[in-house]
Amino acid sequence: MVTVREFFAWSDWVDYKVLRPLSHIRSNWELTWDHAAQKYCPEEDSFAELLNELIDELDSCALPARYHDNEDVLGEYVEKRLNWGVRKEGRTWVRADGSRLGPDDYIVLGVKV
Repeated sequence: MVTVREFFAWSDWVDYKVLRPLSHIRSNWELTWDHAAQKYCPEEDSFAELLNELIDELDSCALPARYHDNEDVLGEYVEKRLNWGVRKEGRTWVRADGSRLGPDDYIVLGVKV
């Protein structure tokens, strides 16, 4: 199984898809991966230190044995706290109109929380 650190390690996707769009916040968006330390090198005006902290925090999270348990926790949260009108029918989360949630809905669920 790949660890969170391995997933983020030395990734061009992190630079170009995540950090580059944030270059108006911190101009030093291209990070340097330290292979020996297995983390991003802290640099002035970069997200390196924050990203290292995030990776450590994500790496310490206990994952449920079943993948869809994450989905259920998130769905229950947005229904109770944000009143989005989603509900679970059987094993499937649906909108207020009864149509099934799609991949874009799950991205929004995660972002809004």
